[in-house]
Amino acid sequence: MNTPTTEVLLKMLDMCGSGMLMFNKEHKIVTINEYGAHVFGYKPNELIGKDLDILIENPALKHADMMHKFMDRSTAEDRYTLGDGRVILAKNRNMETIRLAIDVFKLDDEHAVARFDDYHDEINFDSLTGTLTRRAFFNEASFIVDHFSLIFIDLNKFKAVNDGPGGHSAGDQVLAVVAKRLQHLLRDSDIVCRYGGDEFVILINKTISTKVINMIMDKIYDAINKPIFTDAGPQQISCSMGYATSLEASDIDDIIHLADQRMYKDKNFIVKETQHLR
Repeated sequence: MNTPTTEVLLKMLDMCGSGMLMFNKEHKIVTINEYGAHVFGYKPNELIGKDLDILIENPALKHADMMHKFMDRSTAEDRYTLGDGRVILAKNRNMETIRLAIDVFKLDDEHAVARFDDYHDEINFDSLTGTLTRRAFFNEASFIVDHFSLIFIDLNKFKAVNDGPGGHSAGDQVLAVVAKRLQHLLRDSDIVCRYGGDEFVILINKTISTKVINMIMDKIYDAINKPIFTDAGPQQISCSMGYATSLEASDIDDIIHLADQRMYKDKNFIVKETQHLR
């Protein structure tokens, strides 16, 4: 059986509608399909043999470093994947910044392949609350270069709303109102994300002061604790919160985990206090 040529394989990759790029341990572009080159405003032969940095936005040094270290930190046997659809800053032929959702996987000890697509903002917002989705939140957080604080919020008594006379419709209305109240409290540089069913994550940019974060959390608690009027009548909920800062961990997943742990401590405290008052 004849083995398909590289040219045939690249034509097949063009049909999938994604950019495909192969690079080696020296970070040189080995090959790129027509669609992928077009995304950057080049012809494939103009990129082959060039350094990967030609496509990486200069201010996003950590993205370039991330790609450069990829070959050294994984083996083909590990089937290690970098990116998982997260977004990097790239640059096209005209030196314009573009955003690409990227996945990278290792072929062997010498080569890796990047699959990339245009990043579309419209698919990254939660349809119910208008806040960022979890995936979009991680994308946006990857561009933060300053220190920040992260607040993890879990709604209390939300299940009672969903199980009540208004059902999930009332629950949806509650979530939408909570999101609006959170967005009203924050600056444009801060990020609100609906992290899960009744969980929200807030990233407070350029702020690591415990005093300031506690003030913000007090305002959040007061805002959420106010009655929320739905078609099924007024609903009364509250929230539990925990926070962590970028000084405590370098990885966004670790920061979220730390804030989540502290949120559960707060929730357990509220449960105990409620039981004590009965």
